[in-house]
Amino acid sequence: MKYLLRSIKYFIYLAIMLAIFIAALLALGFIEGPIDNIFKNGADSIWQMALIVAAFAAVYPMLGYGKRNVRIYGEPEQVWPEIVEFMNGRGYILTEGDAQGAKFRLASKLSRVMRMGEDTITFTRNIGGYSLEGRTKEIVRLDTGLTQRFDRND
Repeated sequence: MKYLLRSIKYFIYLAIMLAIFIAALLALGFIEGPIDNIFKNGADSIWQMALIVAAFAAVYPMLGYGKRNVRIYGEPEQVWPEIVEFMNGRGYILTEGDAQGAKFRLASKLSRVMRMGEDTITFTRNIGGYSLEGRTKEIVRLDTGLTQRFDRND
């Protein structure tokens, strides 16, 4: 169900962005006239673009969201305050949970809106550290930062 909701959000988001782009081109005078003059296939082009946007929106959640294991050694009670401090420094606030499993969200409402409410990072305790789940781009950044912060091979 989460996958379907993400796909629908991305379809709407991309459709709005496409409409804004076309409106900007019209407003700046780069293109002119009715839809039949703007696109080669006229009004049929809108349905063709909608299908392309729908295909992208259907595939993106599979590629844009994932899970990653981060090695953080130590007892959860000892490392958890440092993890919370690290996440706060990255603009995230703890919304629920504890050292065994927690969810963080972006503190900035503008950032949340720009990410269509898909800003949650879930921490789940596992052997050797934590499993992070969320936007792939963001969990890779967090993985790198957490690994550097908790590298105990000094």
